[in-house]
Amino acid sequence: MEYVKGTDLGQIWSGLEREEIKSVMDQLVKFELIMMSISFPAGGSIYYARDLMELSGNGGIPLDEQDESSALEGDRFCIGPDVSIPLCLPWPVYVALLLSLLTLLNQSIMSIDKNAESVLITGAEKELAYLDKEYYNYEKQSPLDHVKNLHRYLRLASALLPDDHSLSAFYIRHPDLSDSNIRVSIDSGALKIVSLLDWQHTAVLPLFLHAGVPNFLQSKEDEVSQQMVIPELPDNFNTLSEEDKDWEKELLRRRLAHYHYNLSTAAYNKVHHEGFVYPLNPFRRRIFIHASAIWEGETIKLLCAMIDLVCNWVVFATDGTPCPVDFTEEEIEKALKLYQALANAEMGERQLMARIDYADETWVPFADYEAAKAFGQELKRVTLKASAADEETTEEDYALIEANWPLDNMEEDELNEYK
Repeated sequence: MEYVKGTDLGQIWSGLEREEIKSVMDQLVKFELIMMSISFPAGGSIYYARDLMELSGNGGIPLDEQDESSALEGDRFCIGPDVSIPLCLPWPVYVALLLSLLTLLNQSIMSIDKNAESVLITGAEKELAYLDKEYYNYEKQSPLDHVKNLHRYLRLASALLPDDHSLSAFYIRHPDLSDSNIRVSIDSGALKIVSLLDWQHTAVLPLFLHAGVPNFLQSKEDEVSQQMVIPELPDNFNTLSEEDKDWEKELLRRRLAHYHYNLSTAAYNKVHHEGFVYPLNPFRRRIFIHASAIWEGETIKLLCAMIDLVCNWVVFATDGTPCPVDFTEEEIEKALKLYQALANAEMGERQLMARIDYADETWVPFADYEAAKAFGQELKRVTLKASAADEETTEEDYALIEANWPLDNMEEDELNEYK
């Protein structure tokens, strides 16, 4: 382990100028180019061969090119089971899904003794949880619906493979390219990336599953970014309030980062660029991410992605293979209605996160915990007071709001039953 010097890019982000953003994106893309120049024989995670043998009794898949100075066999690397971020939680589901897709590429990343059904159910049962209770009538959600959808996904997975076989080559890529994981040097007066942190969950995957714009640069809902035009401040910028000016400046920085990352990738890393401009590849990644994510109480994103796949089957299954899964009009209508309701709920949650300033799963810095907790309880008090004054709110509605306030302590008794 080595201490990494440098400044967190996120700490200086709000002060970056246009040319600095362009420079950082150029450097980031060129770094990815170096990583993607390395070839791999299969997908999974990288291990010392000796460690994997001790852990599993399996020597893994040796890497093709290694330093000949590594005289001892134990110092050599190999490809073994995937230990990417979802595997920090109960992991059999992810392994089964990744294995199913990579097997279609005639590659073997690991051996597994359980059959697919037992693996899927075991992983799901351990994650019994609540999510967006209002839209599920405040009832506990069984994992069986998700298990059913995972079986559907396994039957559909072969259609996700791109016709361009070069997109099935294996590459390595940083799993979380975010501003907080990028360290830069500012000593010379010019920003220089000196390190990228958090490689511990890195996985080797086919290019079509890796290719894409990093999450912190994504602007899927921003029309300006999607049009790939040179971002500018609005014409009425000087007439805006200081708060609105700050908002527009941050929006401009995000648009510039997205714009220059795309341009730099097209200019320097053509292999990667071919991956994320390949027709429908963003959809391929999206459905794989939904299917491989740990179940946390709902399955609607995976279900709606599969509905999209089934409804557009002829676009993916170009060889005329009949679709092995079908959905009724009633199933589609019900799923889309729930999806929209949950999307609205997620938007409300993001607003709540911004107001109380907490991160995923309600994490806050220790120093801010008491203040955030107090604000959450005050918000609950105001909400309940408004509900009591609303003539349309029944006693049952009031009790449900009080019992299911999202910022209260979570009940984990049900989850513990499955551990």
